[in-house]
Amino acid sequence: MLSVPLQLPDADIVFYPSLLDEQESDRFFTQLTETIDWRQDWITTSRWKLSCG
Repeated sequence: MLSVPLQLPDADIVFYPSLLDEQESDRFFTQLTETIDWRQDWITTSRWKLSCG
């Protein structure tokens, strides 16, 4: 996991292809979904569609 907690309550997450490998991006996305109070009903990426809230 990332060593610094992410504080992004009103931020948009932007995808940068090839910035992280698949394992790093999985860990990053997991931390985002576990630590941020999402304000939308769905998070959609090319790999996941999760129900939040």
